[in-house]
Amino acid sequence: MLSKLTIKRKLFASAAAMLVLTCILGYYGLSSNSMFREQFDTAVDKTVRKIDLADAIALANSDMISAQRGTVLGALARDPKEVETNEQAFRQGSELIQKSLSEIRPLLTKEEAKALTTDLEKQLADWQPHHEDLARNARAGAGLRPTASVRTSPVRFTNKSVSTPSD
Repeated sequence: MLSKLTIKRKLFASAAAMLVLTCILGYYGLSSNSMFREQFDTAVDKTVRKIDLADAIALANSDMISAQRGTVLGALARDPKEVETNEQAFRQGSELIQKSLSEIRPLLTKEEAKALTTDLEKQLADWQPHHEDLARNARAGAGLRPTASVRTSPVRFTNKSVSTPSD
């Protein structure tokens, strides 16, 4: 049958087959690039969001430490306005940490990272009652005498990084 076809028809059929195969490969190439771009954008967006939230948590922790020190200084100076300003800053920092932890939790995939956020939440919950005792004493003007209920160290965020498994 192939012997009955002229060289012109054979060349035309070969060129048409190459064109069809090139179109098919082009389509698969473009669709795989599109899928890769979507996956890359999703991964980058989630990673950037996690970094932003972790930064917000660290900044709020620093602000809370500063506010607690300001509360102590306000109590020593017997300045109720300073104490209240720092108390408000402490509450805002605490709320920001809680909000950021609740936003970052669904983005996490590793159990180690989820455990670290749970640990941060526990440390924050442990810190707040001690700070409330400090604030109550500062507002009452009782001075700052050492008691067993005053926490001497703020929340310490670990510098643990969650490693990715190598392929």
